[in-house]
Amino acid sequence: MQRGQIHLRGTVRWKTNRFRNILRYGKAEINRLPIIVGNAIPKSGSKLLFNMLRGFVEIGPFIDTTLMVIKPYTDGEPTNPAWIHKELRSLSPGDIRTGYFYATPDLREILSGPRIAHYFIVRDPRDALVSSIFFALDVNPDQFHHDFLMNLPDMEERLSFAIHGNAEGEFAMSNVGERYARWMGWLDNPDICLIRFEELVSDRETQSGIMLDYLENRGFTAKLSRNQMIDILKRQMAPEKSNTFRKGTSGEWRKYFSERNIEEFKKCTGDLLVKMGYEKSNNW
Repeated sequence: MQRGQIHLRGTVRWKTNRFRNILRYGKAEINRLPIIVGNAIPKSGSKLLFNMLRGFVEIGPFIDTTLMVIKPYTDGEPTNPAWIHKELRSLSPGDIRTGYFYATPDLREILSGPRIAHYFIVRDPRDALVSSIFFALDVNPDQFHHDFLMNLPDMEERLSFAIHGNAEGEFAMSNVGERYARWMGWLDNPDICLIRFEELVSDRETQSGIMLDYLENRGFTAKLSRNQMIDILKRQMAPEKSNTFRKGTSGEWRKYFSERNIEEFKKCTGDLLVKMGYEKSNNW
């Protein structure tokens, strides 16, 4: 089935579910809800977050659009920004949509404001790099870097490639600092709910509560008890629901980064870890 046909069927299913919710709860109640958007940096716990957000359909009259995750690249080519804008502007109160959204001025305008519940998950970039390599090697052999990484002699060289990227050729990729710069504009946005992967994995209950508090500040009025809602989100987060979840271990990068990799990472990222709150200085 072609991508366009899949999207069309998903859109029909979404609109049908929306119509049913309006009949069940009333248009006025639906219109009081915020739009829920899940956003992530790749390999930073996106699937865990997206699963949790879908759990909101059990908490209130939210509508899971069930549409494909919006990605900045499609089939190796940049996704048309006009299409991304169209998809996001088509959302109505109560809808849930997920993706990997750069912090460009246009997307910051669309995905900010009191009627948008914007959840953004981050992870220590060093752990995310390790995770991305194992994902390409072990979890998804169809990933376009799989064969290239397999042909590198060891983990040090694989990390070096992931850090520096490659300016040209079939495996072209910008360096890690340039990749992360595309998302950093979200960190200073007071409208979003920033979630750290490490805290989400280690303390599901507290983080679920933070997500609920944020949603209520965006106009949602809960009818279930707090404990009931937290239990739903914790159940939805279950890693077994994610086919990309490998370990979820924090600080695992220390097992794999050589001294050379550490210096390469610092050179490419500058004060990235300080800005993200993962280090107090560059002397790590």
